[in-house]
Amino acid sequence: MTGQPAGSTSGGLAEAVMAPAQSPIAWYLGRDGQQFGPVNDAEFRRLFESGQLLPTDLVWREGFDEWLPAATIQLAPA
Repeated sequence: MTGQPAGSTSGGLAEAVMAPAQSPIAWYLGRDGQQFGPVNDAEFRRLFESGQLLPTDLVWREGFDEWLPAATIQLAPA
């Protein structure tokens, strides 16, 4: 995956991330070549903390130069 995300796709992880973004930060997720999102901060944290977001999944948000592995993301305290 390179650059900014394309539109949402369906299947698998998509069911967990179909809630509309409600915060200023919109996260996009990538797994197995598919892109999902946007998801808001609260939903991203829920996916991260519940283990639905795998360490090998890729994530992107505005301000990132490229997609990054989820394992490299540091969440701020809730």
